[in-house]
Amino acid sequence: AAPIQTYPAARAWHSFTSNGGSVVAMPRLYMYGGAGSDWMAVPADLWFYSARLHAWLLITPGGTAKPGQRQFTGLSCGAGACVLATGSNGFGLVADTWVFRESTSAWTQVICGRRVVCPSARQMVTLAFDPARGNHVLFGGRGSTAGLNDTLTFDPATLKWTARAPSV
Repeated sequence: AAPIQTYPAARAWHSFTSNGGSVVAMPRLYMYGGAGSDWMAVPADLWFYSARLHAWLLITPGGTAKPGQRQFTGLSCGAGACVLATGSNGFGLVADTWVFRESTSAWTQVICGRRVVCPSARQMVTLAFDPARGNHVLFGGRGSTAGLNDTLTFDPATLKWTARAPSV
């Protein structure tokens, strides 16, 4: 669906990242969720700032699957995919992972379980794209009772997380 041009509502505790594009027509700065100006509402929206247009565009994702409300979530984009992981839904911590494909404007949820390990429920993680390896690196965050110092990488091609050692 075509993006609608407007401006994001005032917010805090949102996620913000670049897709790493280096050609003037390609860079996008992505923003997801956060807490609304009333500190209660948590928008479940994905925006990007177009460097070429000098404008914010709301992305209307294709398909029906998409992440819900999030704040303090990890967001990383690179090589055509954005990864959204963990965070808070305004009521508690979540442990899910979502992948947004720039080419299709669609979200895919990573199904975690015994065969696919995902980061534990947490918020305030650091997530960044590693262009040399083509994966996303997650470090730490805050669990329900303490800070975390683990390191995981995510491969958007296989939709799998891998724990790395040493973790720090």
